[in-house]
Amino acid sequence: MRQGVVWGAWDKRLGDEPDWGLAARIGCSEETVAARRRALGVRAFQQSPVDWAEWDRRLGKGADEGVAREVGCSAATVRKRRRDLGIGGRGGGRPRRIDWAAWDGLLGTAPDTEVARTIGCSVRPVEKRRARLRVRAFQSHARIDWARWDSVLGMSRDQDAAEIIGCSQAAVESRRRRLARLRRHCFTLASLAVLSVP
Repeated sequence: MRQGVVWGAWDKRLGDEPDWGLAARIGCSEETVAARRRALGVRAFQQSPVDWAEWDRRLGKGADEGVAREVGCSAATVRKRRRDLGIGGRGGGRPRRIDWAAWDGLLGTAPDTEVARTIGCSVRPVEKRRARLRVRAFQSHARIDWARWDSVLGMSRDQDAAEIIGCSQAAVESRRRRLARLRRHCFTLASLAVLSVP
């Protein structure tokens, strides 16, 4: 069973980086982080506009990811600026070498696409590394022990219940509707049983 997030120290990190990045570190969905951030009234991460005047001379002379770390933006932002100016990438477009020792702990804790975005690489190297280490893929639809949570459903908004449980709002809505159908079905059967008694 998937447990809800124990927020503790994570609350201090809300809004300091994009929701998807923090979600990858925690090992939960981006929606869970966004819901928690909104519940605490924390504004979403806002990347400040880059003053390229001081950074343009660095483009193409080092890896986009390294420049991005110094600038404080994403590698994609640096790559777009470099391409817009017609500046070629370092090393003739060869893929950069990833220091996996720093990233292996993230594998399987979030979808490969989110892990790749956090690292600043394409999805394929993440998939290959995870397969090589025999790390199971992230299961976004982890099995939830609904018997533990059924009493919470309908007592608050689906979004709030999803945050408490640590799952998507859609999963809560689906379970709540299923329970409502089961209750109606049981009521119908009970009514028919009463009518059929001689």
